[in-house]
Amino acid sequence: MREADKHESNGTAAEIIRTVEQRQRKQKLGCLAVVAVPICVMIIGLVGSQRENAEWRKARPAQTGEAEWEVRRDMCERISLGPSDCAVRPEREVKKLSDEVLARELAKICSDENPSDATHEAQKVTLSALRAPASADFVDSSTRTTHDGCIWTVTGEVDAQNSFGAKLRSPYRVKLQLTARDIWLPLEVKVQ
Repeated sequence: MREADKHESNGTAAEIIRTVEQRQRKQKLGCLAVVAVPICVMIIGLVGSQRENAEWRKARPAQTGEAEWEVRRDMCERISLGPSDCAVRPEREVKKLSDEVLARELAKICSDENPSDATHEAQKVTLSALRAPASADFVDSSTRTTHDGCIWTVTGEVDAQNSFGAKLRSPYRVKLQLTARDIWLPLEVKVQ
């Protein structure tokens, strides 16, 4: 009986080993797929990108410098012009169409913008105007945010230490222009 038990346990052990080896092979293949697929996608993208770049290089007019052509290419891609169409269109027309697309994109960004983003940006700008920015506490109840297109005005009050170390409440007013998504240009900063 012991012989049979040994034989049975050996058979079971062999099956377990086979099962473990099969799982390991599957895991290795799975790992290879996880690594290989992104590499293949990247290679395909590079080949396509090189082909596209070659088309753009070939379309560049002889009298146009490389840097100038790159700027023009960006404008043409923005208005969905291919290399050959881009090369023959007048510069003024390409720039005008590109500027119109940019203006529409910016108008959409400005209308979608959240007032709290402008408030946050205005508070960052206000901190840079204070003598002791680490001591600053903004009075949330006093904050007002308005906008006209891409120009945002934020007013409020901030408690901060003055040059003598006394904490005072001061009104602030910050005018910002949204120039692109999440890119703010301070136009005016006043802290009294």
